[in-house]
Amino acid sequence: MKKYTFYIIGLMALIFGSCANQESVTVEKNTEKPFFDVKGFFESEIAESKLTKIEKTVRINGESETQILTEFDLNKELSIFLNSDINKPSLFDKYNTFETEFSTTYKTTDKELNVQRIKIFKDKNGDFLKILINRKADTQIYTSDKALTYEPNVGYTIKNAQKVLLSDKKDYEIEVKFQ
Repeated sequence: MKKYTFYIIGLMALIFGSCANQESVTVEKNTEKPFFDVKGFFESEIAESKLTKIEKTVRINGESETQILTEFDLNKELSIFLNSDINKPSLFDKYNTFETEFSTTYKTTDKELNVQRIKIFKDKNGDFLKILINRKADTQIYTSDKALTYEPNVGYTIKNAQKVLLSDKKDYEIEVKFQ
């Protein structure tokens, strides 16, 4: 009798375990992305890129330096955009969507979230023109407000106003033109 009980318990665990695994796989497959797929978009841009050089200008508190780069890692260059994805289940109820004929905006009122706003611009055919992302970080040590802009086949800019504890405010801008 003990032998059969062991087999029955094992069989039940196998059945319930496989059902539980089946359900979690189904949930993952059916999870839709309610917002523009920022990460997927930039991964596609990087994969399809044929760039051989970029012109990169860095401005810090009014002083600037420009370089033409033929060796660069586009994945690293665009990492801040890739890390601005809001399509995570924990964020689905944190953003409001506003749509017009030529733009879609995702905005949060939660001051704890780094990505505060994403705005996608489209032309009259619905094709992607530009993306603007506003990021904010506010800790006891520093505050940072970033405005990111990306235009396919044109380039991108990153503007940052940063204040670190016990130091002066620092403004910097990175402008990259694709060539």
